[in-house]
Amino acid sequence: MMSKRLSPTQPMWLVLVALAATLCCAAFTAGNARAGNPVDPAVFDVGAASANINPDTPQYPGGYGYKVDPFTTTNDDLEVRAFVVGKGENAAVFVSADLVGWFAAYNGANLEPYGIDRTRERIATALNAQGYNIDRKSVIISSTHTHAAPSVVGIWGTPDAAYLKKVGDGAVQAAADAATAAKPSEIWSGVGNIRSFVWQNGQGTNHPDGFAVDEELPIMWARDPETGATNALYANVPNHPDQFNGKDNMAFSADWPGYTRRALDKLNGGTSVVAAGTLGRQEPPGSIKTYDEVEAQGEYVVNQIQRTMANATPLTSDTIAGTEAYMQTPADNNELILGMDLYAPPEGVCIDLYSICTIPRSIEPPYLVDGTPDKLIGTYIPSVRIGDLMYTSNPGEAFPEVNDAIRNSVTNDRHTTVVGMSNDMLGYYYERADYTDEQFGSSDFEKYNVGPDMPQDNADLATANATTLGFSTIPTPTVHEPFDSTVADKVGLQWYSNHVESSDPEVNIYAGAQKSQDETVNAPATIDWDFGDSTTDTTDNGVRFKHTFPGPGTYEVTATVTGSNTKVRTWTDSITIDPPLTAAATVQSRTRDGAVVNVTTAGGSGKLVGAVWTCQDGEKVNGATATCSSLEAGNATVTAADGAGNTATATVAIEAAPPEPVVTAAKLKIVKIKPKAKKVKKGKSAKFAVVIKNTGDATASKVKVCSKVPKKARKGVKAKPACKKPGSIKAGKKKTVKIKLKLTRKAPKKTKVKIEVTASEVKKAKGKVTVKAKAGKRKKNRK
Repeated sequence: MMSKRLSPTQPMWLVLVALAATLCCAAFTAGNARAGNPVDPAVFDVGAASANINPDTPQYPGGYGYKVDPFTTTNDDLEVRAFVVGKGENAAVFVSADLVGWFAAYNGANLEPYGIDRTRERIATALNAQGYNIDRKSVIISSTHTHAAPSVVGIWGTPDAAYLKKVGDGAVQAAADAATAAKPSEIWSGVGNIRSFVWQNGQGTNHPDGFAVDEELPIMWARDPETGATNALYANVPNHPDQFNGKDNMAFSADWPGYTRRALDKLNGGTSVVAAGTLGRQEPPGSIKTYDEVEAQGEYVVNQIQRTMANATPLTSDTIAGTEAYMQTPADNNELILGMDLYAPPEGVCIDLYSICTIPRSIEPPYLVDGTPDKLIGTYIPSVRIGDLMYTSNPGEAFPEVNDAIRNSVTNDRHTTVVGMSNDMLGYYYERADYTDEQFGSSDFEKYNVGPDMPQDNADLATANATTLGFSTIPTPTVHEPFDSTVADKVGLQWYSNHVESSDPEVNIYAGAQKSQDETVNAPATIDWDFGDSTTDTTDNGVRFKHTFPGPGTYEVTATVTGSNTKVRTWTDSITIDPPLTAAATVQSRTRDGAVVNVTTAGGSGKLVGAVWTCQDGEKVNGATATCSSLEAGNATVTAADGAGNTATATVAIEAAPPEPVVTAAKLKIVKIKPKAKKVKKGKSAKFAVVIKNTGDATASKVKVCSKVPKKARKGVKAKPACKKPGSIKAGKKKTVKIKLKLTRKAPKKTKVKIEVTASEVKKAKGKVTVKAKAGKRKKNRK
């Protein structure tokens, strides 16, 4: 595969190195990366949230089977999850819904309000109500493409407007809740690898042999800047979630994306959002259609995401921007266009003769436009920038070569991620000249291919969006995927394990062999194994089995099959067995503000990634260092998870919070004024004694006693002086302060004077005295 992307991160520890790791404690990866990084990580506001979209009324399942009897049963919850990144007024929003697909716009007044474009607009409005200033260009909505969800796109059954409304409302609610829950976060990014989880070494229904696939697993990990705790996670997995068969099991399921996000939430805390990456030609190994296989697939994806988190590094630019481009591409698939034209609102119809239901996608401009000779499908391609990361849209199931062309056209990015099945559902698209009927075999690629120009049109517009967002670009390479002709008559073979790194030496493996692409050589019945630990085995084709490795180390495991034409096919991958992970918990400090607890680990993969605490009162917090807010005594338990998803539990006793400190303070009280009233001749003075007591338990300092003469009496009554400062008064002690009021000839008959006592940080004490003026004796005139 042509790609300039980062190489897969697959740590290989030798036994001695792995054992040495047990001698020291592993810290959160934040410390090491920060120490070696001369540029401070950028800080964003990041949040994630979910909304349940289990059906309330019976729905047709999409993905498998035509017009299966509608049902409401769910094997596991269907959800729509949102990941919001904000900075100031700017924001980028990623929404992932458990649907096989979702149209940009719908036909019919009952469905039209709930298409993706309208929903993107509603999400922008909801975030703007919280202080952002964005429009729909900053919102990318995708489907997980699970093949066990209600069909809202026709084809397998008629759509239900009430359910589509629930999905649209859930998307808006999840995005709004994610914005509300946003916390200051660094974003750490990385690109992992899911090589063995994508069928590529043999022919299958929807994975033709001889072509490269997209193995990249990009993530954004939002972490608390101080503690490294997980606030949210966004991951794009380039593979189909089509293991659980909704028709056969008569139940809906989120397939492995649902399992994956629940497991990641439990391991690391926060909320994880799992969305699609490249989807066309990307299929998982295995043909088991029950949830047992889903769990094994989910374990593999969780394992690889956890390993990617352990090797992630922080963004240092806080740029956020969004744009979109309008794509208009010829649609020469007349059957799909007819399916849209025949849709009759409000529900459409199903055509039993052809086992297909009409398609409720909008047939109005700009979504469908008359052209010559073919009609033109129209849709919008949104792209967003976060730091030096670019995210852009595949409005369907693009083949890997489409997204290779996009990625290779952007030259100064950290990584360009293409979100599969986002903003529309326009089927598979690829360069038709690159493939033959033999290579496609029994797939439905041609049935759901819109038109000839869509691969290049999508790639060109993504490049243009990158330029608009400020990235450096080169002209988009021609979409093309070379074919390895040597595989045509070889049987296929591939295996994957439930994890590629773990401290559990028992590994669960699925292996499958398939007939040759040209169908001249049948699939072999057995598979030969070399486990790289001095043991070998032979197993039946297409079964799961367990193998136990002898201990810590990295093992190269090779499976081999030989066709009846003696041509050999192998598949090799590495399995790493870590030493056991251990954890130790401590209390760093204990105050009435909470207990600061910390966990360190030894062994395992060597890097601590997640830590989820259950505090003494049941409160859940996460991070290597966290705070339990309860004042009670009790035990706090932490489950620590490392860079391979290994877990270890530790418990620490927390003492009761110290008693609330006694607050000491002074308190002043006027206990006596003597006399309280006095008659005074005009021209004379009246003296009063004010007895002040400090009834508090601290010294009152800077005590001041002031006489406040009413304004209307100030010409007749004068305080001499207006205030006195007796100094400090110790707790429980008294002081007597004498005040003097002089009456002039203008004194009113009666004046009430307020006495106010103040001191530093003490409530004012108040009292009053009354002076009554009486006329003085007149002097006799001397002759």
